[in-house]
Amino acid sequence: MNFIIENGADVKDGKAKEFQQWLQEHEDEIREATPDGVEYIGTFWTIFGSDVAGGSCRVLWGADEYAGLDVWVGAMEAGGRFAELIAQHADFMDQRNEAASSNAIRKSVTAATVWGE
Repeated sequence: MNFIIENGADVKDGKAKEFQQWLQEHEDEIREATPDGVEYIGTFWTIFGSDVAGGSCRVLWGADEYAGLDVWVGAMEAGGRFAELIAQHADFMDQRNEAASSNAIRKSVTAATVWGE
């Protein structure tokens, strides 16, 4: 895995326990429905950290190449069970413009191109 894609947000107020239960029931299904070229690593609470503006919950995806991002988007556009599960997952997130959120794509140091030294 060369890439980690991280999406952060806060869970809507009063929905944390419901979200936890939903995820316990559906996390394996998300993994199974995730298209080839992308890996669902998991959804994590931030227990300790200084990046509170990025959201208390982080969803991590893995991919071997940039094309994995296109695969993920294509699967969402195609609909089906994967898109349904991700939409349900997102329904628990506070998506107001002023809500905490973050997005990052991280590439393995050993696979990254380094310029300028």
